[in-house]
Amino acid sequence: NEAIKESQNIRAMQQKAEYISGQREDKSYLQILEEAEGLLESVDSSAAADRDIQIAKKLDIETVKNRRRANADVLRSAFPNWLIFSDLSSSDVPMFVPVLVPDGRRNDLRRYLIKNEIYCPIHWPVSDYHRLDGKERFIYDNELSLVCDQRYTEEDMQRMVETIKVFWKEA
Repeated sequence: NEAIKESQNIRAMQQKAEYISGQREDKSYLQILEEAEGLLESVDSSAAADRDIQIAKKLDIETVKNRRRANADVLRSAFPNWLIFSDLSSSDVPMFVPVLVPDGRRNDLRRYLIKNEIYCPIHWPVSDYHRLDGKERFIYDNELSLVCDQRYTEEDMQRMVETIKVFWKEA
């Protein structure tokens, strides 16, 4: 089952990359990921794959922390009025900065970013199980996660900031 899950995850990541780059219009990768996660529920815990262990041993945690925090600082300072969480504690190591996009333009901005090869996920989509009041609905409808993990440089963050600013000038 673990090998099947890994194979499905790889296939889903490939399809996600195709979706982000505009080569694919459907989001079928989401169903593949869901199926792979379902397989996990029927499997007992096991040791990590050797490949993953070797990668983890080489990981410089301090560099990861510093890069994520620096990237988040760039985004946070560019959009202070959009922040969902106004404070970043000394122990926080964000993968993304969740923001509330103004004027109901979240989906338009997201499409524009994807067109410019910048992928920002929506981490809290509404499901059929949600019962939301007005304020909760506003958050779910306007939240966008600006990715700031260690794979990206400060220049990448500046490019994201500038792309968002251009979107607002063109709006």
